[in-house]
Amino acid sequence: MHGVVVDPDAKLEEELIIRPTSETIIWNTYRGWVKSYRDLPLLINQWANVVRWEMRTRLFLRTAEFLWQEGHTAHATKAEAVEETERMLEVYATFAEEWLAIPRSGV
Repeated sequence: MHGVVVDPDAKLEEELIIRPTSETIIWNTYRGWVKSYRDLPLLINQWANVVRWEMRTRLFLRTAEFLWQEGHTAHATKAEAVEETERMLEVYATFAEEWLAIPRSGV
């Protein structure tokens, strides 16, 4: 028998496959995509269903499965990376304030 062997007593009705964090996958992929500074910046936006590996969820804060969004970027310089980070922080802050009605505090 090849691959993962599941304990028959622990088998779920529907199989659940756990993968490594996206950083593991993204940076391995970036390694093949970025061959020169000419390939930069590389900006990837990722949406994925995520399952938290925890025994207890907290009401209204987490569920076992949810939709997750994250950005992965590679830049030629630190200044470019900081600029992109600050730009996206402003995007998220504007979304929270204008669409979710969450006021900015201490900004």
